[in-house]
Amino acid sequence: MSRFVVLLLPVVSAVILASDPRSPSERVDRRPSIGDAVPISFGDLTPRVGDVVNGSRLYRTHCAPCHGISGRGDGPASDYLYPRPANHTDSTYMASRDDRSLFTAIRKGGPGVDRSSLMPRFDDRFRDSEVYDLIAYIRSLHRDAASIFGEGVAAMRHSTVLEPVGPRVDFLTDARGRAAVVSDERAIVLSPDGIVERVDPPVDAAIVEPLVDQLRRALLQEQRDVDDAKRIYTMYRTSPDSLAPVQRRFVKSCAACHGMTGRVVGPGVQSTTFVAANLADGTRMNARPDEFVRNVVALGGTWARISDVMPGYEHTVSGAELDELVTYVRSLAIPPHPASNRLDRGCSRR
Repeated sequence: MSRFVVLLLPVVSAVILASDPRSPSERVDRRPSIGDAVPISFGDLTPRVGDVVNGSRLYRTHCAPCHGISGRGDGPASDYLYPRPANHTDSTYMASRDDRSLFTAIRKGGPGVDRSSLMPRFDDRFRDSEVYDLIAYIRSLHRDAASIFGEGVAAMRHSTVLEPVGPRVDFLTDARGRAAVVSDERAIVLSPDGIVERVDPPVDAAIVEPLVDQLRRALLQEQRDVDDAKRIYTMYRTSPDSLAPVQRRFVKSCAACHGMTGRVVGPGVQSTTFVAANLADGTRMNARPDEFVRNVVALGGTWARISDVMPGYEHTVSGAELDELVTYVRSLAIPPHPASNRLDRGCSRR
């Protein structure tokens, strides 16, 4: 079990920081509540203090129309927005966002952190102290990395799709090789050897065991995905003709962010706030019409307001090549898109 976690570490570009020295029984959910003054950490800067009460007032006025009163991304404007506003109660997503990235997102808007341009910038509306208050309130809506792994520990978010039919599993890892899944505000942490290290708050084993099993399967699946990506890269460098032309085109144009197989984060993703879409996520990908996928590939993420990072390829490939690329992307989904023919990726399971 330790092998697959150790091999995952190259994927996790996190810096080793101090872990929580307390025993599991001493750790509690340290989410701030209304009335708390919360330290906002920027790593190398002196922590600021945020007021949850004032942050709640500001959130209801300026953020709730999109993110919702409860922060679930379900505000009255959300039905008219694509992509949908972030769910601030999603602990797996939010624990991977540090306070600095939240500060930048509020100050400079979505493009400031390689996210959607629909998120406006508020640098001319809030004082710094008010931004700290907003961050403090947002942190009260979910479990942060400190309450999952311990103080001072950075968390990296992963998203993998279990074969052969799913589902997608979102989980966190830290630089020590631990992995965690958060469900219903309950954090389950596995040691680098795959042993349950902590369940917080405690719950009956019948509830924990299915989540632990799914997390272990997700870790193994991600390792297989990494191995596949390495295999495709070797084939591309040493015997490119062994790959179909559309696969070579995908590797050349898309693998830097989406990975060699569209399932893992590529080497070109340096940002901790931007994660390229997992193209194997059939639930997400199959809900997109062909025209949408083609326009994103042709015109880039800016066209769909997903992210300014995704470039467009309409001037670098022909119309026929573009159609082939869209069909190939469709073939990566699990389960595959009904209208696509799943192509051999050169990495069959044995």
